[in-house]
Amino acid sequence: MNIHPNLFISYRRSDSPGTAGRLYDHLIVKFQEPHVFKDINSIPLGDNFIDIIERNIEKCDIFIVVIGKSIFSASDEKGAVKIFKEDDVVALEIYTAFNLNKTIIPVLVDGADMPAREVLPARLKFLSLLNGFTLSHDKWKSDVALLIERIENKISDQEKELIKKNTPPPPTPKADKVEQPKIIYEKAVPLTTPYRRFDSAANSFSSINLSQNAGYLLIGHKNGQLDLVDTKDFTLLQSLQTDGGQIRCADLSNDGKWVAVGKDKTFFGPAPATLWDLVKKQKVKNLALNRRTDNINFSADGKMVAATGFSTFTSEKSVLFQADTGETLTLGYHDRVFFTMDGKIIVGFHTSYRRGGDW
Repeated sequence: MNIHPNLFISYRRSDSPGTAGRLYDHLIVKFQEPHVFKDINSIPLGDNFIDIIERNIEKCDIFIVVIGKSIFSASDEKGAVKIFKEDDVVALEIYTAFNLNKTIIPVLVDGADMPAREVLPARLKFLSLLNGFTLSHDKWKSDVALLIERIENKISDQEKELIKKNTPPPPTPKADKVEQPKIIYEKAVPLTTPYRRFDSAANSFSSINLSQNAGYLLIGHKNGQLDLVDTKDFTLLQSLQTDGGQIRCADLSNDGKWVAVGKDKTFFGPAPATLWDLVKKQKVKNLALNRRTDNINFSADGKMVAATGFSTFTSEKSVLFQADTGETLTLGYHDRVFFTMDGKIIVGFHTSYRRGGDW
């Protein structure tokens, strides 16, 4: 058995920093310090806080969330409950672990109980269904020993499941040979040259999209340039220099007036979804999608824009925009969103069964 699994300790600093630190000190004795992540102890000065947290959740075997009495009720300086804020680090850590199918162990400290569903935001309501482990100060030594035993049992179960998954099935008994009909295939002719070719001076393609009427190609570049190309003869009709940043996707309204552009998103980077006036070559507005944009589409009448954005912390999120006002409506967590031809129905797809059923 792997005696040094990777553990991640999540906690709120205003809730239980002392207890989380005490638990960390005991776990590193058993599992060794490099294998136990806790933000203050594990992030070097000057390093990117978000990137390191994401990487360590992704590689962890066990995710421990330390739950004190105020972890879900703590508020910011404006009185807003932190756990309901989209950028709350504790909420992001827990949801990321859930989305990556990590084993999550809620550790109840300082007399806290498991949270009720109604005190949790929608993306964390699953937490109320998990079995928590109580860690008390008066029985600290025996409780920690039992927690370590539970962790080791979880790792043992994971490894047994992995061995079972990777073990090939026993060979099936040989049946009597049956003559199979012969299948004759025609020899395929390889396509050695492109049907059409378009070269750009920017020479840095990052995306390519076909307009709804199939008359234009929208070719994005790493420097933020967007080329509009006629599909009939592959001539360059227009180039638009958008805000800096790599273009991931784009769509053209059917009237040819507006273009919606989706980009990569860094933590402090430019707006990843924007709407542009193609005639004036001017940005109309930023669309409120605070994450990397994976797909973006106009409705047939050009009045609405649908987009999905990805963040390692919060997974795919689908948003609907009113093109002329920028008014937004969050639809849920989906991988792709498209308009039907009549513009009335939006279809979302999930790739994870654990996130199904939003529609």
